[in-house]
Amino acid sequence: MENDFTRLYAQLDLPPDCGLDELKHAYRRRVAELHPDRRQVGDSADNARQLAQLITLYKQALRFHARHGRLPGATTEAITDAPYSAEPAQTPSPAVATPPASGEATARARSGWLMVALCVLAGGLLWTAWENHSTASSDEPDDVDVVYAPPKSGPDHLVMGMDMEAVLQVQGAPTRQGSTVWEYGPSWVRFEGDRLVEWYSSPLYRLKTRETRVGSD
Repeated sequence: MENDFTRLYAQLDLPPDCGLDELKHAYRRRVAELHPDRRQVGDSADNARQLAQLITLYKQALRFHARHGRLPGATTEAITDAPYSAEPAQTPSPAVATPPASGEATARARSGWLMVALCVLAGGLLWTAWENHSTASSDEPDDVDVVYAPPKSGPDHLVMGMDMEAVLQVQGAPTRQGSTVWEYGPSWVRFEGDRLVEWYSSPLYRLKTRETRVGSD
């Protein structure tokens, strides 16, 4: 598997063959538990790292579902065997069945192998066309409900007014996390009402900003 989705299912306490609705419901519940605005138990910095990892794996699982029609780790529908028949197969009588001549048998064998090769080639071409179409389409379905994830067109640097979730996506988990101030070594950011209102970017630990300091003096 390209991504370690076992961590996603472990965080959400779900089996790999769960449904999409189950995944979405469990994801919303877990995000609410890890969100910095909620009362948390344990290391807040560890909670922030878990939240960032959870968001990333959840979006990747949704892309996987959009491309393949199932969640990563789920098994496809099993192929059922032919129904069992209590009657034994009828075998031709040696007096009736006449083996074909060796030349005719060879021609039939070659024809059969040719048909198999053509079927395999056609299947490969169809699969390649489908993959190209899937890649050219949007990475996520229209009805994807991503909670606390910033839009793909969002900025790649800190911007005044960002919420805490967007800061996590741009800057990553802080080294020390308070209720309103997150520290990144000697640098820090400050929030008011879940919105970014001030920051300081130290030369020893530069934040992803275009200005060294923004906010009240």
